[in-house]
Amino acid sequence: MRMGRLFIVTLVMCGLFMAFGAGFAGAAEKPIGRITKLSGKAFVDHQGKSIPARIGRSLYQKDIIRTEGKASLRLTLNDNSIVSVDENSTLDLSEYQFEPEKKTRKALFNMVRGKIRVFANRLTGYRSKDFNVKTPTAICGVRGTIFIVEVVNNQLTIVQCYSGAVSVAELQNPDQYVTLSNQMRTDIVGGSLPTTPIAMTQEEIDALRDAGVDIIDSGEYGGEGNGTGEGDGLEGSTTAASTTEATTTLGSTTTTTTTTTTTTTTTTTTTTATTSNPTSSTILQKLPGPPGLPG
Repeated sequence: MRMGRLFIVTLVMCGLFMAFGAGFAGAAEKPIGRITKLSGKAFVDHQGKSIPARIGRSLYQKDIIRTEGKASLRLTLNDNSIVSVDENSTLDLSEYQFEPEKKTRKALFNMVRGKIRVFANRLTGYRSKDFNVKTPTAICGVRGTIFIVEVVNNQLTIVQCYSGAVSVAELQNPDQYVTLSNQMRTDIVGGSLPTTPIAMTQEEIDALRDAGVDIIDSGEYGGEGNGTGEGDGLEGSTTAASTTEATTTLGSTTTTTTTTTTTTTTTTTTTTATTSNPTSSTILQKLPGPPGLPG
């Protein structure tokens, strides 16, 4: 009789342990987003298992997304940021923390190969909203923008900024970087500093619009600029009739030069405004050091 009671108590204890253990495991692993669009074949590597991707599937920190040829996938993160993964790409969701009650976001994704398009939600009023993408040759840091990262091969990365601002550094030299503004691009070859930013071609811009990169036009990307005009926020750019701007940072100082020209039938006025941005040491606090590539 006593042995029977002991056996029952043991079974009850085991059941409670398993139930609580499963509860703790479930609480420890929370989704960071989900797949919202899929075309073709793609897979999610989760805890060592390869799972076919499907619309609605939850994604977790450290998941790896792999797309095959002629496939594409879109994921929406908990902060409503959007990442579109092109064909033949591998993206490691290395780190993602979003705590709206604390007004903070921290994201670090590893782009192993292929191409992604990112809309990083601005999150107006947040204390911290870092969103970084690392490739074999570069690291990109943003606060809120639409940008594209393409890993051509292990020695070349191309970064394009459709709207907003993106700081880009060679992986081994994070203290020497360039800042891309609206519709600018740079190339990063392993062991070399990023090239001087140049304007994206009209063909590149049209290709992005054809791919559905039009969030900026729908008003979802509002500005909170603190510069001399009503710009898109971030570094506070100025907008008028005709504007040309490029920002290059090498060393410890970032300088943005904006030239605006307005012409009427009787008067031509040219105004040049120079705005000093935070030093490299300030911005680089937002850029993590070069972590190792995923195994």
